[in-house]
Amino acid sequence: MKYSDQPFDIHVIDGVNVVEFHDDITDPFDLERTNQDLHTMVESEERPLIVLDLRNVASINSKLLGVIMGLDVKVLRKKGRLQLCAIQPQVQEVFDLTRLRDILSIHKTREAALAALR
Repeated sequence: MKYSDQPFDIHVIDGVNVVEFHDDITDPFDLERTNQDLHTMVESEERPLIVLDLRNVASINSKLLGVIMGLDVKVLRKKGRLQLCAIQPQVQEVFDLTRLRDILSIHKTREAALAALR
């Protein structure tokens, strides 16, 4: 499923929405649309289970970090769960430096992220 020409696809695997980004998202307009589309997805679920697959994201900025954190808050409010996976080393470094690794659930593989939701 693709939301309004966004730079990601959503695959539903065993009831889990797996969001796979195609590339870095740096354009402010794309970031805002991404934020809106992901929040719409969360609102449409009773108890959202989401995996963000970041394997194709080579760099991350503060706006995208904000989108991810806002999404996590919204998912938790609905008693859902958000997992991140397949993060490239340079992006993982940002999560480490900001200590977001202590807040977010991060897995090496999509399979591990999906398993954490079972």
